[in-house]
Amino acid sequence: MQPIQISIPTPCHENWDNMQPTEKGRFCNACTKQVIDFSVMSDAQVLNYFAHLKNGSVCGRAYPEQLNRAMEAPVTPVKKKWYWNYIALLLVFFGKSAESKAQKIGKVAIMPSTQQPQPIREVGEIAVVQPKRAISGKVLDNGGNPIPGASIFIAGSGKVYTSGKDGGFSFLVSGNDKSLQISAPGYQANTIVLNTNENYVTRLQRMTEVQGDVRVTAGMMIVRPVTPKKKS
Repeated sequence: MQPIQISIPTPCHENWDNMQPTEKGRFCNACTKQVIDFSVMSDAQVLNYFAHLKNGSVCGRAYPEQLNRAMEAPVTPVKKKWYWNYIALLLVFFGKSAESKAQKIGKVAIMPSTQQPQPIREVGEIAVVQPKRAISGKVLDNGGNPIPGASIFIAGSGKVYTSGKDGGFSFLVSGNDKSLQISAPGYQANTIVLNTNENYVTRLQRMTEVQGDVRVTAGMMIVRPVTPKKKS
């Protein structure tokens, strides 16, 4: 999905609370237009909305942190098929069977060698590969309700995943991964420190619960496509 950047050059000064509620936001009687409430949407939901938009003119409401930055669809973890685990077990089993058959029992004849031992050369440092493990969890609000579309960022890795409709997530982490940063539009971000646990549940507070009245910008939106950076 094409990354985009949204902006509101001329904010609207109409009172949001005085507008008539609609399915996707509210209706402004002053400009006779529906104002889409993007402040309750995740980046993926905003991208999906504009991807299916037929009319390019949109009046919307968004948090300041949603504006003037590139919005990209988060990475969705690919679930491994069950039969791959079965095939891996078979390969390990037959590999050990072949190794045991290759071993012969008997006396070992030691032959003297006339070759001089070769000195051991240092090739370089040995890279230690950290084993990966599966973790799962849920992103909830203070009322225990799931938060779908929340971004789960593995600190230091550049990998971002998204929570499902039930607020759940599941993916692999390595021993080098130390923490997860959880964020969602309209909520205060939270950090989870990774330990030996396999399941993590985090609760996010709404911005209004933390800071009181939070300024939200509304007005006619300009949407620009963003060219993703090439990975070096």
